[in-house]
Amino acid sequence: MKHMKCSDLGGGCDFEATGEDAEEIKIALFEHAATEHPEEFNVMTDEERDAAAKKIDVFVEAQE
Repeated sequence: MKHMKCSDLGGGCDFEATGEDAEEIKIALFEHAATEHPEEFNVMTDEERDAAAKKIDVFVEAQE
């Protein structure tokens, strides 16, 4: 099982997403950000979301 915390993306909380792969973790982290940090998530550009998704991919790949 892979994992990543909100704080690993620069967030200020200890929420931890777990999943079988980076895609599951992306879904969990983006859903978390949308509900718990909407003031930041809702103003992210497509480029910023793409960068966050890439950071998740790299972080999760390092766990393999």
